[in-house]
Amino acid sequence: MAVHSARSPSPHSVDRVCSNDVIANNAPGSGPWAKGAAAVKELYATTTDATPGGYAVYLKTQTDSAGGANWYFYGALTAGDTTVDGMGNDATVMATCTGCHLAAGSDAAHTPSPGGRDEVYTPVQ
Repeated sequence: MAVHSARSPSPHSVDRVCSNDVIANNAPGSGPWAKGAAAVKELYATTTDATPGGYAVYLKTQTDSAGGANWYFYGALTAGDTTVDGMGNDATVMATCTGCHLAAGSDAAHTPSPGGRDEVYTPVQ
């Protein structure tokens, strides 16, 4: 996927999402993601930047999403500032990532990409 303006309701202004095969091979589906589903989101200041200014990562660690508790989230700026690092039920992670990601696929406003569901807004094939 190319660098693009983030899709609503994302707080990330410009990004590029890179999904692993667990997501890519099941992107058009409708059920929960399998254990091991993961993606890296490169964060950019503008669509013309050549280098990301940060990264956001998520990984499903168990078969059951458990309301986001079994998803691991990591976020950092390339300056070395880690903004989030932990499981989805951690208070900081819940406030920064899980709280929003829980809504993925819940309605039209929270399904900006076909196949968005179970913590993942943009499943990339």
